[in-house]
Amino acid sequence: MLRSVCYLTHIETMESALI
Repeated sequence: MLRSVCYLTHIETMESALI
């Protein structure tokens, strides 16, 4: 479960960087 949370956070960080 923690791995999923970290994965989602990583995706959000990448999306923020793209914007």
